[in-house]
Amino acid sequence: MEKQTICIRLPKEIIKKLDRWAKKEGMKRSQLIRKLIITSLTTPSQNEHMSILILNKKIKALADKLEKLESRIK
Repeated sequence: MEKQTICIRLPKEIIKKLDRWAKKEGMKRSQLIRKLIITSLTTPSQNEHMSILILNKKIKALADKLEKLESRIK
């Protein structure tokens, strides 16, 4: 994967937190930021999980309704 350098501005307090976290993990700040960005883009978000749960509930409700209709027809 080709890499490109970018610059971002963050509040000093966020940078301090990133530095503490990076030190704790034994990595450089830039490595931690890359890891966080890649993880956030490749891991399904909580909203996606919630959407899947809601869709599953709706599908189950529709399946239950279909079963009831089928039993009435028989």
